[in-house]
Amino acid sequence: MNWKTLVLPVFGAIAVASLQGQTQPPGATTSASPSSREHQHAWLWKKLNLTESQRTYIKQLRQDNKATIQPALLLVLKDRQVLQQAIAGNDTAGISSAATKLGTDQGALISARSTLRAQILNYIMTSGTTEQKNLLSEWQQKKVTSLQDKINRLSSNSGS
Repeated sequence: MNWKTLVLPVFGAIAVASLQGQTQPPGATTSASPSSREHQHAWLWKKLNLTESQRTYIKQLRQDNKATIQPALLLVLKDRQVLQQAIAGNDTAGISSAATKLGTDQGALISARSTLRAQILNYIMTSGTTEQKNLLSEWQQKKVTSLQDKINRLSSNSGS
């Protein structure tokens, strides 16, 4: 019997086994989908155990800010489209101006969303229960710590 006829199936089995180990479970994705980004902090809202009146007030805040956020989001999406077209056309000047406009409009969108977030957090911190306030404070501190950890890692890696 030829040694190649024995070795070839063994290598094939190893290759298939390693590929099966790398496959993702059903429903898993390699990047966050927009719907998962929208609900990335849903666990926090559930854990806060908001009353119906608190939920109603927060929904109203979101509705009130919608007139600012949606047009800002639309501008960002259109800017991305223009930037993609400039990249596809290899238009260096167009890329530069589109990227600058995109950055400016993203700043406006971040500002609008941050204003809404601040209004919601302030509402919960002023009208929430002690448990809600403590939970929110802990979550905010974790965010601060996480951000500082990222800054420290990048600072140490960049040699600064």
